[in-house]
Amino acid sequence: MTGRRMLPIVDNFPAHPKVIKGLRNVELFFLPPNST
Repeated sequence: MTGRRMLPIVDNFPAHPKVIKGLRNVELFFLPPNST
């Protein structure tokens, strides 16, 4: 599975990491506040 990209969609819970280090093909997308 090389070359694939991943976009997890997470809520604004403070415990979620803002940056995932060491993973080049992963980008986090945070939902706006009060949208879940």
